[in-house]
Amino acid sequence: MNSYCPHCEDLCEIEERTEKETVLVKTESIEINSQYFVCQKCKRDFSSMGQEEKNIEQAYEIYRQRHNLLHPEDIRKLREKYGFSQRQFARLLLWSEPIICQYESGRLPDVAHNEVLRFVKNPLNMRDLFLTNSRRLNQRDIESIRRAIYSVVNNARELFEHQSNWLIRTHFDYDGGAHSGNRRFNMDKFIQMIAFFVAEMGSVYKTKLNKLPFYADFLYKKLYGESITGMVYLRGIHGPVPKEYDEIFGLMKGLGIMDSEISEDGDSQTERFFIKVGPNQDVFSKIELDSIKNITSKFKHFSASQIEKYSHEEVGFRETKKWEIIDYEFAQSLSID
Repeated sequence: MNSYCPHCEDLCEIEERTEKETVLVKTESIEINSQYFVCQKCKRDFSSMGQEEKNIEQAYEIYRQRHNLLHPEDIRKLREKYGFSQRQFARLLLWSEPIICQYESGRLPDVAHNEVLRFVKNPLNMRDLFLTNSRRLNQRDIESIRRAIYSVVNNARELFEHQSNWLIRTHFDYDGGAHSGNRRFNMDKFIQMIAFFVAEMGSVYKTKLNKLPFYADFLYKKLYGESITGMVYLRGIHGPVPKEYDEIFGLMKGLGIMDSEISEDGDSQTERFFIKVGPNQDVFSKIELDSIKNITSKFKHFSASQIEKYSHEEVGFRETKKWEIIDYEFAQSLSID
């Protein structure tokens, strides 16, 4: 094919090629299949603007997958779900006004912002964030945002009973193999386990709450050959986390089992859960319940940062890549008995 060569400054015959290239994205090395042209006259290579954009987007996509980041289209749809303008959304989240526009245009969200965006996908979480941050909004925005959020929340309440079945079909359709500890996922058991931990500890920060069922299920697998709930756990940034934990915690809030409050620490926000309806312990066998109580006793006085640091030393966490499934085979190396 013929095209303009910037080296020859002339129309020349060129050949498109692809080769492996390592690029840096936020200080992280990413290998991509880089596209470029080679001029058949001067034998020098160059890239068109379209090729450069494709190469950058390819690297960004790999980075998004590695870090479980939302796509620009996901962020736009989330904002439009509530009927917010970009300005209103940014103000509600206490972010600079241009940031939403930048994220929707392709800029990679940082990890903290990505966590907040995933958190507010649940309408009840968005409602709680609004109640926390509304004092920082002007009155016109308060009324507009309140109407938008509560319209979605009221519609969402009708769906909570169905959401449990949807979650199981969509995310937990496992056959009870190695990923789920030789047991099919039991949503009721998992919900009641979470409720037990929150009830026994009075209130629990989300970082800590994510670790407790991991230890309960992996310890039970270590001792008895199967997990309690069949939950799948991922290697998160702050330690092991249950799969789709935000969706399930939001479901529990929607069902009135527990609630949460958001507190601010500098530029970050943390969520703390407290119980509203006590757990149904009848779903567990005596041995299962004793194991859950053992974990409660072990970690009751750990802070969120202490249990996070503790979990980072587990072999299963250290040998699993970020956001991949932690295999229950690692239960045998669990640090507690």
